[in-house]
Amino acid sequence: MLEEIMKILADKTRLRILNLLYFRPHCVCEIVKILQLPQSTVSRHISKMRLVGIIKPTKMGTLTKYSINNNVLNNYSFLKYLKNDLAKNYENDLKRSKNYIVNGNSCTLK
Repeated sequence: MLEEIMKILADKTRLRILNLLYFRPHCVCEIVKILQLPQSTVSRHISKMRLVGIIKPTKMGTLTKYSINNNVLNNYSFLKYLKNDLAKNYENDLKRSKNYIVNGNSCTLK
């Protein structure tokens, strides 16, 4: 499993997604708007991260929110330390994330 996690961490887009999820759960529509990437790209990366188990889905009505899987964090302590480095490197993503909220089934600006 360690090898799969390291492969996940070897991609900038997945690191940016992890950065967002360290701070709060997000749905795909939020991540698309925050990272300014196509929905298909975000969904593909989310799928890979789910397969490894580094993130987990939670159904909320018709939306699915994704969050960091705490079991994986507890098993691989280096992931806990990654949070601060990601926040520094991708701080603009975190700033943009504060501008979006999920309203019903879509994301809107605050």
